[in-house]
Amino acid sequence: DEYQALTTGAALVERSAVGRLRLHGKDALDLLNRLSTNQLLDLPVGQARPTVLTSNKGRIIDLLTVIQRGDHLLVMTAPETHRRVAEHIQFYTFSEDVSVADVTGDTAMLSLAGPVSGRRLDEAAGAAISALAEHGAASATIEGVGALVVRSDFLGAPGYDIVAPAEAGQRL
Repeated sequence: DEYQALTTGAALVERSAVGRLRLHGKDALDLLNRLSTNQLLDLPVGQARPTVLTSNKGRIIDLLTVIQRGDHLLVMTAPETHRRVAEHIQFYTFSEDVSVADVTGDTAMLSLAGPVSGRRLDEAAGAAISALAEHGAASATIEGVGALVVRSDFLGAPGYDIVAPAEAGQRL
């Protein structure tokens, strides 16, 4: 049933175990750009970009998704690595204006994926959220809950990651 929903309809996946860090400060994007492998300095507001966080010896620490929100960055990590990633970023913060807050426990994350997931999301949000390009991000109100929606296509089908306050996760 779940596979059928994913391949022919829309499947809702609870993904709150994915780590979520909020980075503030005028140097946050520059620091992440220096600590990871992808070019982040030109990341426009409302866009996400994957990048690999590496150690000082070039070893992979984690695959991150960095979302430019304008006043902060939201960084998604693997489920078990959010603390390690936060510590790594803080370790390499010297005189930069960067603060890291682990918001994994304060937020919930759901993903809606499948060929009709965009239509279902548009219906729930009352807006054309499905028009987001891959790696696009936008604020939305879904069933009365303020959320961040990121087009991710993480299962190889149209997909949307939805990040909302933890107390609203069950409602969504």
